[in-house]
Amino acid sequence: MVLARPARALDGAPLLKPGVVLSEAQLKRLIEQGLEELWVVPAGEQVPDPTVPEYLDRYGPDFAARLQTVFQRALVTRTMQNLFLVSLSHATDCYRRYRLADRDES
Repeated sequence: MVLARPARALDGAPLLKPGVVLSEAQLKRLIEQGLEELWVVPAGEQVPDPTVPEYLDRYGPDFAARLQTVFQRALVTRTMQNLFLVSLSHATDCYRRYRLADRDES
């Protein structure tokens, strides 16, 4: 598997750059440093552009606009604006992730 997003320490310091083919030794070091999950793609698959928000990788470049269309008439209240932002955030969280704690189960 290949790292799709930067691996960062708990304090935010960069550990590995996107595009790195992960080895068992690197995974062990990342676990020792407290990381619980990584953003990865299978070997041979294109690594997403790190400057593009994560939700675009899964839902496509027009996802935010489509979501805004759904909320178009309702965005006049703060509650609906917050719901829109939470929905967009959830889309970001839905990006394919690799949980380090679950790696032995696969």
